[in-house]
Amino acid sequence: MGGKGQGGSEGGIRVPTVVQWPRKIKGGTIVREPTSQMDILPTVAGLIGARLPAGRPMDGRDLMPLVEGQTHISPHEFMFHYCGRYLHAVRHRPRQGNTTWKAHYITNKLEPGIEGCRTDVLCMCEGDNKVTHHRPPLLYDVTNDPSEIRPISVNSDPKYGDIIARIEKGVEDHRNSLTEVED
Repeated sequence: MGGKGQGGSEGGIRVPTVVQWPRKIKGGTIVREPTSQMDILPTVAGLIGARLPAGRPMDGRDLMPLVEGQTHISPHEFMFHYCGRYLHAVRHRPRQGNTTWKAHYITNKLEPGIEGCRTDVLCMCEGDNKVTHHRPPLLYDVTNDPSEIRPISVNSDPKYGDIIARIEKGVEDHRNSLTEVED
């Protein structure tokens, strides 16, 4: 998968997790919906009956309805992929339909034939010689193109404008929900 974990590429997002809890989770359960490490806190809090911190927005969601099969749709309509303080990509899983979309605003510059960042050990989050800014953003149907090699065409695909408009609204709502947190 493109970039093998660089920035917001699917190669760094599609990471398997194995959970075993015979009395709670049916054996052989497979969840194909996107989740996040941020979901661990609300999931564990829900399992032990603990309250989440008040007055602080939580990006994570309780995953037990998904894991137990009560729902088959991710609790995340949008997942925001940052590199440092920079929003690199947004994954959009609409409540209707089966397609997951991904918009890339920034991608790492990769050397041809190399699935990683130039000679750096880690990909950099900023810098003209390290990243490419995409205006308009690159859009992928990651349900059918998980390697992100066939971007949806801005000019020839009528879905592009609608999907990007929904993602941009999600980004705006997300940014409006951010609050300063003391170090």
